[in-house]
Amino acid sequence: MIGIYISISGVHGIGKSLVARMLAKRNGWEFSPEVVDTVIRPPRFGPRSREKLLAELWHMRQLMQREEWLAKNRDKVCITDRWWQDVVVYGKVLLSPKEFRIVENVVSWIPKETPDLEIVLWAPDDNVFTKVGERGRDKGVTWGEKDLSYLRQVNTGFRSYYDSFKDIRNISLVEAQPVIEGSYALVKRIVSRYVKDVKQRTLDEFRS
Repeated sequence: MIGIYISISGVHGIGKSLVARMLAKRNGWEFSPEVVDTVIRPPRFGPRSREKLLAELWHMRQLMQREEWLAKNRDKVCITDRWWQDVVVYGKVLLSPKEFRIVENVVSWIPKETPDLEIVLWAPDDNVFTKVGERGRDKGVTWGEKDLSYLRQVNTGFRSYYDSFKDIRNISLVEAQPVIEGSYALVKRIVSRYVKDVKQRTLDEFRS
């Protein structure tokens, strides 16, 4: 069991990666982002991919690498961008029913560290559409990131996940704010119940 393990999940573009980085940077904790694979080139992701199952398997491989990272940092406060449940949420939207059942079953059997605290960043669909639209990334076209139906289904999936497990797991739903500092403040308030502050930095210091 690691010292404290905190995962932050949510639909792409909602701000989870930046909030996770801010938590780690400002407080001297360990952060593991979504892994960049230098061995196997990532397939195309999202609803426009012709290799949706391969893409899910690729993400699972990244998470297995992260498990190795967690094992090496058992005595520290660890923050991660996404957890295994994210694969399940996206898989349910992107895969065929048969493919999804296979992925869900495999995920359930893989040995994994369970977060001491899960944060689900969520916002009403219209707010999510605005946030994703502000990203200005080419992936919005090539990956279908800005497909409103896709975003709505994934966003609903994360809310359903929270609703299903809120009474049996240590999981908190945080409504993402228009300004990232607002989202950070809400998440930090929850996380502070589990770990003691080390130091604080301004957002400008973090970005530099």
